[in-house]
Amino acid sequence: MRNGSNELNTVDRVIQKLPVAREILREARIDSTNRLNLRQAALAASVEPDELLAKIERRARYAPRIAPKVVVEEFEYV
Repeated sequence: MRNGSNELNTVDRVIQKLPVAREILREARIDSTNRLNLRQAALAASVEPDELLAKIERRARYAPRIAPKVVVEEFEYV
């Protein structure tokens, strides 16, 4: 993830791109519905933007991957 691109996106857009960011933003007391970009929202909440982005990146990188559901069809051979 490139910090610069997410830093300039709105909070809502970051959550859309990285759903794991919602919990981190909630911990930082950043409202997910505000229209500020992530950097401005972090500064308004007295959080260092680079540290916030690093937490989001770490959580996104190590978040459990959800495997696609595999459907196995059974065939009856005659």
